[in-house]
Amino acid sequence: MPTEHQPTFDEFAYENLPEGFSSDVTMHTNTVNFINSLVIDEEVRPLVEVVAERRAFDSLQRMESMTPRINESIADVKKSEMVFLSKNEIKEEGHYIPVGGQYFEHKLGLLLLHQEVENGNQLGNNFYITRHVLKESPGGNMFSSITFMKFSLIENSEDGVILTTLNQGQKKFPFFKDIKGRFSLKPDFSKVQETKYVGDKEISQKVKEYIGKRKPDPEILKNIFGMIKQAKEYDEYSF
Repeated sequence: MPTEHQPTFDEFAYENLPEGFSSDVTMHTNTVNFINSLVIDEEVRPLVEVVAERRAFDSLQRMESMTPRINESIADVKKSEMVFLSKNEIKEEGHYIPVGGQYFEHKLGLLLLHQEVENGNQLGNNFYITRHVLKESPGGNMFSSITFMKFSLIENSEDGVILTTLNQGQKKFPFFKDIKGRFSLKPDFSKVQETKYVGDKEISQKVKEYIGKRKPDPEILKNIFGMIKQAKEYDEYSF
């Protein structure tokens, strides 16, 4: 026999809102709870309310299967910061909070925009965009594949936005051969290959548009990714 439909929390909340409250209030609370449930740094939690106001996670927070992939993307950003510190590219590791994202389809995957939190009380000008897709190994098992670009809205060249990425394989296995062909016994993240690109200046404008809107159109994020794909390469590394 068919079982009686049990409404989800969101369905119940929409149909049973107290007088004086709106669905926006409910969704804002849900977004705050969603972001706080992610594996984010304590340093960024004071900005959760601010980020939640943008309502850029409305679709993702309804997809439970996305939460582990979001957390993997957050962890990848944290590790990238550690590598950049090892390479003396930055003076200290930055703390980033995801500020919006969208799952498009299995080929494009999950796109997330991460923004740096400065001094624990304000959103900064440095960003990561991550792409998370599931790929199949020769043995038939699925595995996560994450790629990223790091960029700033202010530190750029006259030609466009400077984009930086790392060799993800070396980042996962930072052991390198010596002159005798023997792998090192200790990881050396300072040797992880770094590659820079120059992207269209419009990338900055689109990022500002995305973070400046409430309920931003996911297509803006897709457009940002598309422009990054067209960036001029200084070295061969596929994002």
